[in-house]
Amino acid sequence: MQKRYVFLFIATILLTLFILYSCNEPNVVENKKIEKQEKPVLKNLTKEHFTLSSINKDSLTMDEIKIHNSVIITDLRGARRKKLIEYLNIHKVSKTISKTNSSILPDYFNCGDHFTFYWEPEQLYRSKPGKWLGIWPPDGVDWTKLHDQYGFTNIIVSFSYVNSALNAHFKHDSIMINIKGTNPSEILNNASFNYYFVDEPNESEINETDIWAYSQNISSKNVNGKLLLSDYMWPYRSLPCYFASGDLDMMNEYLRYSNEYIMCDQYEGNGCGDATDFWNEYKSVYGIPSKNLTNWITLKQSVSYDWDNLLNMASSWSSVGAMNPIWIYGGGGSGADENTIRQFCLDSAWPDGWIEGKCMEYEVYWKCALPNPCNTCDWNNQDDWYIYAVYPVAEQWF
Repeated sequence: MQKRYVFLFIATILLTLFILYSCNEPNVVENKKIEKQEKPVLKNLTKEHFTLSSINKDSLTMDEIKIHNSVIITDLRGARRKKLIEYLNIHKVSKTISKTNSSILPDYFNCGDHFTFYWEPEQLYRSKPGKWLGIWPPDGVDWTKLHDQYGFTNIIVSFSYVNSALNAHFKHDSIMINIKGTNPSEILNNASFNYYFVDEPNESEINETDIWAYSQNISSKNVNGKLLLSDYMWPYRSLPCYFASGDLDMMNEYLRYSNEYIMCDQYEGNGCGDATDFWNEYKSVYGIPSKNLTNWITLKQSVSYDWDNLLNMASSWSSVGAMNPIWIYGGGGSGADENTIRQFCLDSAWPDGWIEGKCMEYEVYWKCALPNPCNTCDWNNQDDWYIYAVYPVAEQWF
């Protein structure tokens, strides 16, 4: 009797399981069909790559995205640019390159995935071998950043700020001392620097005997010491520059000794010509590098159109020993601040080959925003895709 009840109990359980299986079987089949439809189709990977060789002045101007004060050089266009900007404004993208990041790109990927690459200038610069940039620093700008972030190798200071320059990582031999108004005898105890500077002695009517005393005291203590004088006037009186010219005889009086040199600090030009005309005239009259050893370029933005012209002139003359270092003026009257320095480095000093810039390559991982991506998503239709992640994969100085 007990065996019969056990048999009936087991039969009941089996019947119940059979009914449940029969009821759910169509759903199971349908799910299998859906899974089969959405099975990804693997595609060969084509890496869309924007190489560093493409980063030049033209690409910076034509294809730029400004995010967090950086400029992104990218192959993205239209809606994808907007999505990238939105993503980077919301998400803090890591700057750390790891093995995981560098190998994230598979040999094959799903039809609902897509990868693009772009290079981003990191707003970090360093000096280029064989090139030196000096600066008259703007007020309020961190001198350490001038050296470590923007690539300036030389700086002009007064004697009282030498330690500040050294603490900002400028080397002793790269410091130029502004000695205008300094007693010539003070040079005897501070003649270890390579560069000394007097700003526009002709304009300030500084007696030539004081200039001679400076140069003699420098040379008596330091055979490598140089005295640089600046002037903004056309060198001699002749039409059409008669009323806008300097006194060549006076400058020749100043430049009596072999360690004295002239610098042009005409920034905006006048009836005689623009800044490039003045540079050419100083070269012709005083000679490079015999007396016209280097010049000034202003950071004043109203004449930023001349940055490229003057830097390229300096590069062409550096082969004969002149214009290296070249000096950048950010002092009073220039209106310069850190934003100006950033613009100067990005727009001119870096593309024109005076500093090197660090770039980081990022991989953008896109996903299809539509169901059944193999059938519905087209990479050419930008609105079909959203950014899933951004990874740093490489870095390089350029």
